[in-house]
Amino acid sequence: MKNLLFFLLLLIAFNSSGQVNFAIRRIDIVSIKCNGASNGQITITIAGGSRPYNYSINGGNNFQPLNSFTNLKAGNYKIRVRDSLGHTTRDSLITITQPAKLNVNISVGNLKCNGDSTGSLDISASGGTMPYRYIWSNGSEASHRSNLSAGTYMVTVSDSINCTVGDTVKITQPPILLATARGTNLSCTNNSGSVSVAASGGTVPYSYLWSNGSVNISQSGLSAGTYNVVVTDKNNCRSTGSVTLTRQDSVNKKYSIGDSTSCGFVFYVDPNIDSLQPCKNRYLVCAFTDQSAGIRWYNGAYLTTNATTNGLFNKPNADRIIRVQGDSVYAAIVCAKYLSPDSSCKGWYLPSRDELKLIYTNLAQKNIGNFANEGYWSSLEKRKNKAWIVDFFDGRNINVDKSNKYHIRAIRELIVE
Repeated sequence: MKNLLFFLLLLIAFNSSGQVNFAIRRIDIVSIKCNGASNGQITITIAGGSRPYNYSINGGNNFQPLNSFTNLKAGNYKIRVRDSLGHTTRDSLITITQPAKLNVNISVGNLKCNGDSTGSLDISASGGTMPYRYIWSNGSEASHRSNLSAGTYMVTVSDSINCTVGDTVKITQPPILLATARGTNLSCTNNSGSVSVAASGGTVPYSYLWSNGSVNISQSGLSAGTYNVVVTDKNNCRSTGSVTLTRQDSVNKKYSIGDSTSCGFVFYVDPNIDSLQPCKNRYLVCAFTDQSAGIRWYNGAYLTTNATTNGLFNKPNADRIIRVQGDSVYAAIVCAKYLSPDSSCKGWYLPSRDELKLIYTNLAQKNIGNFANEGYWSSLEKRKNKAWIVDFFDGRNINVDKSNKYHIRAIRELIVE
């Protein structure tokens, strides 16, 4: 407690009765200990006048019978005393003081890499009454703390007269650094694979180092194998990724005869393409249903179309029929205009006799494809007025008049890479 004693020079004069004039003799002041508190005190001592006295610290706006005022804030006060006869003293101006506000400043060092313990805290204080004491929520009293993890930290600062101030700070960390490696497997040719890495989190910019020495974000022209990559961010934080490239021929599905694809039923697998190009497989497929149950081979006129070649993958033979007979309604053009449920399946045509024979053997006789036990037109022309059918009742090849009506089933080539 700090007492400020005001000594007042009193004007002593004696009246006719010998009494001392009414005056304030002294004022005792207790100042504020901690900035912002309300624990100041004023005590007033009087000389002369007529008791009882009333006291005011706001220039006479309010009076009280007690000479002591407590729970006061820092500031200026105007002291006045009134006696029982209504006489008042001269006003005395006094000030209750307080120390400067106790402040705390914390410098935060955030984490460089997600999950590490490189955080730091440095604390300093000002104001109040030195010296200071620091107490952290974990009991530490250090002004400098290091090797801290991410989180919230609380501290209380006390000065020499036990004034306190608290603060809470947060040590943050960057998002976790992630390296996601992706790759495209090899096709039928060697060294056709590619890899790339996508980095996220951490602190940009990033740098990259692959196990084959490349520092690029992506690579191409690669052979089969495993590729590892290290991503390093601005703060030297690191993350790794890995991708394994394989040849497509080791993972691609190959269709078998009788399999159902999005285009139709497989009735032939080309063995030559399978062996020469392992990643490419060539098939013949037929539509799921007939395109007609009764249609003529010709357009109404007997014309020589020269559609006389047989064999497999024989779309050119069917195309000869269309070039000669034009756009009408007949077997070859209806097959060519067939629209598959899978719109990507194009290039349909009327099968040759050899192709039709395979459909009969590999599908119809195995009850695949819902074929009728009747004749089906081929694209193979016998002569000007005749063409070949395959009888799906017994598999015979029969040449018949082009004006007869038989079933048709469109086919196409299918290549799977």
